[in-house]
Amino acid sequence: MPTFLDTAHLKYDFNPILISEIDYRIFLKSDDPEIKILGILANFGKEDSADAAKAIVNGISLTRKGKLAHGKHYEQLRIYAKLRKNIELQILKAMESISTFFKEEEDYFYRKGEAKGEAKGEAKSRTVIENLIIKLGFSDLQAAEIAEVDVQYVAKVRSELKK
Repeated sequence: MPTFLDTAHLKYDFNPILISEIDYRIFLKSDDPEIKILGILANFGKEDSADAAKAIVNGISLTRKGKLAHGKHYEQLRIYAKLRKNIELQILKAMESISTFFKEEEDYFYRKGEAKGEAKGEAKSRTVIENLIIKLGFSDLQAAEIAEVDVQYVAKVRSELKK
């Protein structure tokens, strides 16, 4: 990163301040939750990262600005935590303490992962059903009972196999 500005009318030199070198507790002293969130990017020193993460989450929760604002702040915290992969798990554990507010089932990424898992499960189930029909010659009812799916789904798979 350039640390100087050199134009026809102005010359300026500066030293950047790295947030990763600042003690995270300085950010927690702020009354502004947006500033407290920045603590996640700061230096934890010799303190355990799980304790620091809890302190940051608790610091944010103490700034009462309404349920919607808290949701925004916790989402920002999760995004910043991804920048520090080594503590992402500690942040998520610390956020479990405020799980009455944060519902993971409502989280976009949770729902996206759940949909992916369902799609993979359905594909695997379809493969099992196809094998039961083709390789073992099972009836729709037998295949449905073994694969634990509806008979209509097995019938649909069978009709698609005939095409």
